[in-house]
Amino acid sequence: MAGWRYAWAFQAAFGLSLAGITWLSVAPFPGELPASDKELHVAGYFALGFLADFAFPARPYLVKAIPLVMYGLVIEAVQSRVPGRFAEGADLVANLGGLLLFWICLPILRRVPVLRSRWGGE
Repeated sequence: MAGWRYAWAFQAAFGLSLAGITWLSVAPFPGELPASDKELHVAGYFALGFLADFAFPARPYLVKAIPLVMYGLVIEAVQSRVPGRFAEGADLVANLGGLLLFWICLPILRRVPVLRSRWGGE
């Protein structure tokens, strides 16, 4: 599906999401969060996995997930240098959890009519 017609839109969304997550990760800590920090990591990396998978449909998911894991490592390293922020191994585990959750959901997502064209369906 290298020529999937919507890949450009997902590439744009993926780039904007990476920029937004990077900014949120290095900005001063806002204080109270609307959800658990780990839940936000899982949700964020699930979304990044989804966007990466749809943005680059010709590549296997593992090829897309590995750079996202490395991105998470870099973000944690940067956070260790930002005043008021700190690196936490549990964040990396939550990031992996989000990527793994997306991979587990792939068989279900392939059956969703509006998403089917990503995999060559109608």
